[in-house]
Amino acid sequence: MGIIRSFKERRETKRQSQEEALKESLLRLWSKTQNYLSNGVTIHFSSPEPCAECSMFDPKQPYPIQNLFDLAKNLSRTYSVEDINSLQDERGNLEKVLGKLEHSYRTGMEEGRPSDIYRAKPLQLLRVKIMLGTLRNKKFVNRVGELIDENTLVGEAEEVGGYLRFVEGFLDLVKVSSIHNKVKAYSWRRGHFVHIPHLARFHLHATSEDCSKYAGPSGSEYLTGSFDFPEEGFFENPSDLLTSRRESELTGESHDVVITKLKGRKFNVDYYGTQMGHYNPHLSIIDLGNYKY
Repeated sequence: MGIIRSFKERRETKRQSQEEALKESLLRLWSKTQNYLSNGVTIHFSSPEPCAECSMFDPKQPYPIQNLFDLAKNLSRTYSVEDINSLQDERGNLEKVLGKLEHSYRTGMEEGRPSDIYRAKPLQLLRVKIMLGTLRNKKFVNRVGELIDENTLVGEAEEVGGYLRFVEGFLDLVKVSSIHNKVKAYSWRRGHFVHIPHLARFHLHATSEDCSKYAGPSGSEYLTGSFDFPEEGFFENPSDLLTSRRESELTGESHDVVITKLKGRKFNVDYYGTQMGHYNPHLSIIDLGNYKY
C-alpha cells in the first residue's frame, strides 16, 4: 500500500508542478495583449460602488484569468508548456483538420473558413484546438444533439445557451437560463459567468428544423473582408458579434461557441472570439465543421 501511495503522491506532485508551469505560460500569452488592464477589471465601465455582480470575484484576478487557471488545472495531464508555447505553430495542422470537414456559412464571404485560422490569437487557437478534439467524442456530439432536440421541439422558443466547462476532466455543456424568456435570442448576464470558470459560452441556433441560413454568429453579415468591425449598421443591430466586442471591451476578451441546427440530424459549430489588443478588439471566427448525431 505504501508503494502505491508513494507513486500516487509523486504523480500528483508532478501534475501540480505541470499545472503551475501551464498557468505561467497561459498568463504570459494573456498579458501580451492585455497589459492595458493594470488593476484588474470590473463588470461595468464606471460605478460609484461595486454592484452585486462585480463583488462575485476578486478584482485583482479578472475572471478571464480565473478561466486560464481552470484551463491549466484541466490540461495539466495532457498538455505541456511546449504545447502552449507552440500554439501559433499549430495553425497549419489545424487548417488541415478543418479542411477535411464539411462547413456551413451564413454569408457568401464564408466567414470562418479553414484559412481564417491564421487570424486567431494563441488563446483563441487553444480553444479551437480543444473544441476540435472534443467534437471527435461521440458522447459529446450526442449531448449537443440532445440539447438541440429539446430546443427544436418547443417550436418558436427562445435560444438555449450556457457555458462550456470541464467537469471531471471532460468538456461539458452547462445550460444557463436566458435572462429574457420572452425574447427569441439568447441573452446572458455576466453575473452568471464571472464566478464559474469556463472555456467559452455557448448558445444554439435551433428554434426550427433547419436553421442553416443562420449558421455562425449573427452580425457577420456586417463584416468587411478584413474582418474589421464596421461602423455603419453594426452598432445599431444587436448581434452575437456586437455582444462579443462589448464583452472584450469590458473584460479584455470574449470566447463563444454557436451551434446551429442543420437539416436532418446534423449541426454546425462555430467558435468566435474577440480579444482586446492595446487599442482595438481583434475578432476571430472559425467554423469548426458540421457533425451528425
